[in-house]
Amino acid sequence: DEKDPYASLRNATLKCCYSDDRFKAVIVTATDTSHGLIFDDGIGFLDENGNPYTALPRGEYTVTATLSAANGDPIATVSKPITVGDLPNQALCRFNPASHKARMVEWCRQIGCSISTDILPGYLDSYLGKWYYHMGLLPMYRACDIALYANARIHAFLYLIDPTSTSYETELAYLQERGVIEKPSRLIFYHYDIGEAVLQKDTPREQTARILPFEKDEFLSVCRMDVVNERARENLFDLNGNTVKDFQTDLSRLTVRAGETVALMGVVRPWQLDPEDFLKRPDNTYEIANRVESIHYTFTDGETEERHTRSLMLERIDGDSIGRSVYEFYNLFRIHEKWAGKTVTVTVQAADRNQKHPLAKKTLKIDVV
Repeated sequence: DEKDPYASLRNATLKCCYSDDRFKAVIVTATDTSHGLIFDDGIGFLDENGNPYTALPRGEYTVTATLSAANGDPIATVSKPITVGDLPNQALCRFNPASHKARMVEWCRQIGCSISTDILPGYLDSYLGKWYYHMGLLPMYRACDIALYANARIHAFLYLIDPTSTSYETELAYLQERGVIEKPSRLIFYHYDIGEAVLQKDTPREQTARILPFEKDEFLSVCRMDVVNERARENLFDLNGNTVKDFQTDLSRLTVRAGETVALMGVVRPWQLDPEDFLKRPDNTYEIANRVESIHYTFTDGETEERHTRSLMLERIDGDSIGRSVYEFYNLFRIHEKWAGKTVTVTVQAADRNQKHPLAKKTLKIDVV
């Protein structure tokens, strides 16, 4: 209604259209949090009389749609059964690049886990073209999205969790606020053992990843060591592999020549932070006051020791940048000539902004030749 656009926007009974061979309609759940929503959706749909909707109780229902003529005579009717309830298992993951999305869809099929490949109400499908930013009625999209995670057992895959992604700003932040990050009955974290879905694709050295869960007290995994060339950059990885001279994924026997530059790639599992560090905004994202912030390295050959502090936020390139990762790192180090003929022990530890988390720690040994 052009004379009263916001009222007609909120009128759910107008949200239907039909053509000669199909019809579409919006089926509305609760109006707001006071009537059963987890998050307000930014619209607050009402019925034709301006009254709110209350969320339906869990159970089995039938939706019946009838197309009528102008005089009210029925033309056609169709019915479908639906269930109002909770998903037992839900994936939390990103979809870039294409090789990762394909692996996620197949993995979820194998483990019997639901994965959201349909577009949620409120979201414009930017993946049909060049992706610029999240587009649509975003508070509604996020309110619909979070309903998937309220009661399901969540299988969270730590790959390319960008700081502006729904996975980070809404889903994981919501789970932090609820205090379930370290409860395996509610949340399990996974990663690629080699850091990517596939390395050196279509080459003789092609290697496909295994998907591994983080163990109970495991909060950091070093996935591989790359020997890199002069084009390599800190926390930047091109999926075409043009900066990598060699890669090693067997961490029990790492070997490198003195004078080479290596990149240590790894992923950090979130740990439970103070729920008060997560403050929900009106747009259904969270202001996040704490997170995994730094990676601390100690290199020792038994006689000398050196320490480094590096950041996370690994950025991946697939033609163009496809995003950065809050929980992954790709840190470059030169292997000194003085270490030739020695075994160097490397201790890797992650910390939050308060420099805390003693369990996020790994030790590696590198034979320098």
